[in-house]
Amino acid sequence: MKKVYFTLAAILLLMLAGVFYYVDPATSDLYPTCLFHKFTGLQCPGCGSQRAIHAILNGRFSEAAHDNLLLVISLPFLLAYIGSTARGTLMAKGPGTPFQFNLTMRLIAGAAIIAFWVIRNIY
Repeated sequence: MKKVYFTLAAILLLMLAGVFYYVDPATSDLYPTCLFHKFTGLQCPGCGSQRAIHAILNGRFSEAAHDNLLLVISLPFLLAYIGSTARGTLMAKGPGTPFQFNLTMRLIAGAAIIAFWVIRNIY
């Protein structure tokens, strides 16, 4: 049953990637707007992520880094974690061990997100 859910999730992810590849978030009303930015005028850690994903899928990495540097830096780690989890799911052994997030890693990630949030609104 896990393989069925994984397959459905993979299909959904590919479809979503296709939408992000073809539809530019900067010019389309298809994507949601950030409520935090709308009400405060400040950028949250996720602001620019949709534009960054679109830029990455179209091979424009410097533009993606300008839109959301945290996403670009964390993307290899996220992909490794997803790949490790997918490998474990497909082999029916549970998540792979190399990229499990312990408390220390969660605290570091949280501190990095908060620091990024503050710094991007100062500069």
